[in-house]
Amino acid sequence: MAFSAPRLAALIVIVASSCLVGPSDAGDGNEPICLAIMDPLAARLSCPCVAGYAQRDYEALAGHLEQKLGRPVKIGFGESVRRAAETAGCPAAHIIIGKHSVVKADARAAGLNIEPMLALSDLHGQTVQRGLFVVAADDPAESIEDLVDHEIHLGHENHSEKHGMPLKALRLAGVLEPAALHEHPSCSDAAATVLEVKPPALAAAVVSSYAQPLLEGCGAVPKGALRVVGQTGPVRFITAFVTAELDFQAREAVRSALLAVAADKSLCAKLESAAGFVPLPE
Repeated sequence: MAFSAPRLAALIVIVASSCLVGPSDAGDGNEPICLAIMDPLAARLSCPCVAGYAQRDYEALAGHLEQKLGRPVKIGFGESVRRAAETAGCPAAHIIIGKHSVVKADARAAGLNIEPMLALSDLHGQTVQRGLFVVAADDPAESIEDLVDHEIHLGHENHSEKHGMPLKALRLAGVLEPAALHEHPSCSDAAATVLEVKPPALAAAVVSSYAQPLLEGCGAVPKGALRVVGQTGPVRFITAFVTAELDFQAREAVRSALLAVAADKSLCAKLESAAGFVPLPE
């Protein structure tokens, strides 16, 4: 079918305009934003064992985003992006907040296109965490170099501070072949296993620095039963990601809204954060 010049020009404009539309209607100001929370320090994903810690109020953040964005925000919690979106009642997540390495690994496995945007500072203004090497209080080890004859109890590979970084630290310390390597689903499991090892066997566990206060506070190990003998290098901790479901304009609005948290001291306190959301660390 032949088109006249005016009709052809109009058709080109229509097609070009359609190409500029974002990947979903999430950029539409009338559509809800889906906020998926995977932060292990969120109140809904943790336990109230340590006063003033690991009780982040993300519902308060959802209210802040609603006010700043001028649109409804649905919030869900889970250990995966899919589960968090499901609990929010959303077909897909638009903003994901959680441990940097875990969110990246989960999104990769699910085939999601995500982009890290900002980091959430902790109570001390830090945005990184480390893996801590711990042994039983009466263990003779004093440093990572002394762990050559120890079983090493790590976390899953998705948790960089409990897997990849500890293996690197062991290599740098000259511990090329530990007695054995074991993976555990949680810091509490790894730490408790160390205390179950009977002499003459020796064992060390790697736990996340953010989780250390919770081990004793929540009763996973007795007070004073473990001792830190070394740590890994720093890795990014809680990060806010956006997904391809948001168009550019919506992403910039989300960025501005998250950066505005710093000016709200009450909200910072509810998020157990000294400076709110800040640029990502190098």
